[in-house]
Amino acid sequence: MKRIIARLRYFFTGKYDPMDLLNGIHNSILPKRLTLSRGMLKSDGLAYSAGDLVAVLYLSADDNEFSFAQKLRKLPKHWGTLQAVMHYDCEVNNGGHDQYFENSEGAYLDLVEDGLKLYGSDYHLNIFQRALYRYRPTLHTEYAVLDINRPSGDDNERSPYHDLDGLYFMADPSLPDLVDKFIRCNLELYKR
Repeated sequence: MKRIIARLRYFFTGKYDPMDLLNGIHNSILPKRLTLSRGMLKSDGLAYSAGDLVAVLYLSADDNEFSFAQKLRKLPKHWGTLQAVMHYDCEVNNGGHDQYFENSEGAYLDLVEDGLKLYGSDYHLNIFQRALYRYRPTLHTEYAVLDINRPSGDDNERSPYHDLDGLYFMADPSLPDLVDKFIRCNLELYKR
């Protein structure tokens, strides 16, 4: 009975009771395939919920950043890039591009870039490509032209991404809002 209630709760709200984790119900209430629940569609944080769904279904305890990135590359582009883009947004909002590159170890760079193109965020794509050039200039020389007006002095002594972080935080609409809009406009991709 408890499993039925947990499944119904997830189906209607997109949320699960964290206490059910203790009883081993968590994995059984999630869908066995990637599809958005009605509750997720009602959520203001649809982009984050959908990204979390991918992580819960595909991230294993023994995965590292690179093995998980390989799994994401095997998913349809709209699902694999979704989790990578939302991870990027969380990390930058928490600690800036410094934290993103340090924590992700560069495993998702192509996925984030593809996702930003897919979700139509030229503004965020420009910031990310400039950050890529600063992260590994020898590997991303094609983006050097985007970063010719790079500030010097105090800003770069704190972090080479300080100015890019500021631009990222000023984005309107924000990246999650753009992803949310894309999902809602393309629901047929997310409800198969």
